[in-house]
Amino acid sequence: LAVSFAMLEKKVLIIDCDLRKPKVHKKFGLARKDGVTDLILSHGSISIGSVIQKYEVKDSRIKVDVLSAGSRVANPSELINKKSFQSMLEELKKHYDLIFIDCSPISSMTDGVLVSKLADGTVYVIESERTDYPVIQSCMDELKGNNVTVLGAVLTKVNVKRQKKLYGYKYDYY
Repeated sequence: LAVSFAMLEKKVLIIDCDLRKPKVHKKFGLARKDGVTDLILSHGSISIGSVIQKYEVKDSRIKVDVLSAGSRVANPSELINKKSFQSMLEELKKHYDLIFIDCSPISSMTDGVLVSKLADGTVYVIESERTDYPVIQSCMDELKGNNVTVLGAVLTKVNVKRQKKLYGYKYDYY
C-alpha cells in the first residue's frame, strides 16, 4: 500500500510498531537496528532523521522511508504509551503525506490499540480462514471502545481458487 502511494509521488513513511515480532525491515531488505525503540529510549540524543532508512526501487522514482522497530525491549506497551512516542508521531506527521504504522495483532496485545488511538485512522487486517468471527468482533469492539477511527478492514491470504469453487466461477479475474 505504501509503495502504491509512493508511485503517486506521495511522501510515505512506514513505521514498524510491532516491537515483539517486527518484519517490516525484512520485507524491504533493511536493518532492524536504530529504529523506534532506540529513538524513544535515547531521550533526544538520537535524531529522527538519523534512524529513518530509505527504500528505493531501482530505475524508478519510487521511494519509501522506513522506521524500523529498533532494538528489542522488554516492555513494548510501556514504550508505546510514553509521551515521547506520541511526540515522535506528531513530528513525523509534519514531514510526510502518509504514514503507515504496522502493529502487533490487536487480539493478542494492547500495543495495536495504543497506537491506533494516536493514529488518524486504522485499517484492521484480518487473515482469512485463521481469525474467527468472535475474535474479529471483539477486536472491533475494543477499537470502537477506545474511540479509534476504523477506516475499514483488509482480508488477507484468501484462497482464491477455493472461493471460485464455492461460488461456481470458472475463470480468473486477477
